[in-house]
Amino acid sequence: MKCLYAKKNVVHLSLIIMVVALSVPSLATADVKVFEKDNLSVKLYGQVNRAILYANDGNNDNFYNVDNDNSSTRIGIKAAVKVNKTFTVGSRMEYEYQSNPSNKVWQDETNTSDDKFDKRILDIYLQSEKYGKLTLGHGSTASDSSTEIDLSGTKVATYVRVSAMAGGIHFYDDATKSLSDVNINSVFNNLDGDARKDRIRYDTPSLAGFSLAVSTVFENGDDDRDIALRYKKKLGTVKVSGGISYVDFGSSASKKNQLSGSLSFLMDNGFNVTIAGGNLNHESAGRDDANYYYGKIGYIAHIFSLGTTAFAADYGKYKNMGTNDDDADTVGVMAVQKFKEWNTELYLAYRNYKLDRVGTNYDNIDAVMAGFRFKF
Repeated sequence: MKCLYAKKNVVHLSLIIMVVALSVPSLATADVKVFEKDNLSVKLYGQVNRAILYANDGNNDNFYNVDNDNSSTRIGIKAAVKVNKTFTVGSRMEYEYQSNPSNKVWQDETNTSDDKFDKRILDIYLQSEKYGKLTLGHGSTASDSSTEIDLSGTKVATYVRVSAMAGGIHFYDDATKSLSDVNINSVFNNLDGDARKDRIRYDTPSLAGFSLAVSTVFENGDDDRDIALRYKKKLGTVKVSGGISYVDFGSSASKKNQLSGSLSFLMDNGFNVTIAGGNLNHESAGRDDANYYYGKIGYIAHIFSLGTTAFAADYGKYKNMGTNDDDADTVGVMAVQKFKEWNTELYLAYRNYKLDRVGTNYDNIDAVMAGFRFKF
């Protein structure tokens, strides 16, 4: 049954792409991505991002052939009608297909394929240069990615969402000489916004670099509401990008509200700094607030004519994410080589994860990931 369901998903998405390609002949050619006729434009896009992940829990190690969850393998279609010079009506459909996501493989399960397409974005929007953008459908809430702003050029390797690299790996407990039921995902959380959900969202036009977004979720009983303020501008020789968001989780049984954000600076000489942090107020009785802070420093060099080479190192500290008194930290180093003419990036990253929990003696986890991302 699972195989049949997967085949149906593949057929459905293939039919969508075929219909667009046949009705828009220029999409069928390998060297043309955009079709434009009168006021209509259609774009087919996507990427494949594969890597080899090595993880050592202090007792055993293993290699995994993974889809890099920092930026998953995906495919999508964008379509828009330019009604006039200032008003656009459009839509976007995007799906991901991950075989062995890097944040899910673990010691007892080296193959975690879902064998299906997962929706990421199913949106329709109205956009006015004067009045802003109104979006309805399944996609990013206002607060989504507010903690993930990063100008270092190394996000494909690893970034503030540190669990994307090896989140499924479990900690080994030296006190019991056994693998625990605690994995990296459960104790490292960058407290980003409400991710992608069924929602209605409004974004204001940009004013002096600032823009505001609000959204309300309508999904499986969720009634979350959020707001986010973003800033993006070049100030002299420094490019600045940042965001801060607030989420009210409504009737959630476990979470009350969350405040989080990030800020990134990129200088013309290639040096860059990124910081992020957040606080989650739990609704559950007896649960302390969860919080973290994160910092990254990097340098984007022009060593090869093929494209830029980005280097970075980061550190993050996380408190009370899994349970009260949890104290976790991580340190990482990464490099990304771009091949501009090939639409390809080659990356390598190392990360160490540490967790201190009362009554346990968990070994540190070391992870290394190397891979390629090709975009079209």
